[in-house]
Amino acid sequence: MQNSEIMGKEENIAFRTSPEIKKILERLAKEGYRSLSQQCEMIVISWLKNHGYMAGDKEAIFETPSQREEMPSHAVHDGGAKYGQEPEE
Repeated sequence: MQNSEIMGKEENIAFRTSPEIKKILERLAKEGYRSLSQQCEMIVISWLKNHGYMAGDKEAIFETPSQREEMPSHAVHDGGAKYGQEPEE
């Protein structure tokens, strides 16, 4: 059984980023002997676990919006801010 069958990987996500971020991600992937896609997924999973949206090492347990009183402020991206910079007021 392949890992993709265990995790149920049937969905695709695409996003645009700067050349600098892509180079960093590619370097990390190469250092870890992973594909760029695997590296991005690892980062997303780590963020979800660290911010309480996902729990467990092998099984994913996702909280639904009804289980949360409100979305934490750190989970909301300010579209006006540039990467690594605070939004202008």
